[in-house]
Amino acid sequence: MTIENSVYLEEDNVMVDNHKLHLSTDDRKILGVCGGIAEYLNIDSTAIRLLWVVVTVFTGFIPGMLAYLIAGFVMPSRDKNIKD
Repeated sequence: MTIENSVYLEEDNVMVDNHKLHLSTDDRKILGVCGGIAEYLNIDSTAIRLLWVVVTVFTGFIPGMLAYLIAGFVMPSRDKNIKD
């Protein structure tokens, strides 16, 4: 857990992760799913996109496309007023 994405609760003496999975507003090509996953995992979005394409091709296109569309509608958008 990194300090910039966490909140330290002094009264409970615990550190809470404040980093959540969301659609990317900065790094999006279609819906922002791959960009959001890359931001959440803190890795390059190109790697996520390539992995998604490979999985989609090898599963016969339909499962990968369905998973992308479902993720696009299920994942929340990031509030533009909140900075990570």
